[in-house]
Amino acid sequence: MEQERREDLNYIASLENKVDNLQKKLKFTVIEFRNLPCEVESVRNETQEDLCNLIQKTCKVIQADIDQCEIKDIFRVKRKTGADTVVADLTSVLAKNRILDASLTNKDRKLYGQARAKAKELDYKFCWISNGRIYLRKSQGGPRLEIKNETDFTSLLKE
Repeated sequence: MEQERREDLNYIASLENKVDNLQKKLKFTVIEFRNLPCEVESVRNETQEDLCNLIQKTCKVIQADIDQCEIKDIFRVKRKTGADTVVADLTSVLAKNRILDASLTNKDRKLYGQARAKAKELDYKFCWISNGRIYLRKSQGGPRLEIKNETDFTSLLKE
């Protein structure tokens, strides 16, 4: 029974990794805009067209023009803290890359925060995200280390 339990735990872990990879692929075209003001009287009356206009104005400010036809879906997520997030699902990764380069799953967002803290603690100079992957580098020109999960931090301690 113990052997079967270990096999089940390994199988569950592999399924969790597969789900995480699928979530990452779905996030390739999603971009989140935080703390954007509400342009209409009430968020309840806000339409998708209002949100599209808000995103277009925001992108214009950062000189990353985006057409309304490049937005597949858009909605506002209300947070308890009052800081709203507008989530836009774009039609292509190319459209997203014009605005920014990385969008993380909740799990990876937490892992990225841990990686930044660990980088500071262990005196790593670089911590960055590229195509949804988290990397650390000790010094300029040094090897990059990909952080896939929390167990990868143990290899940092050995160096």
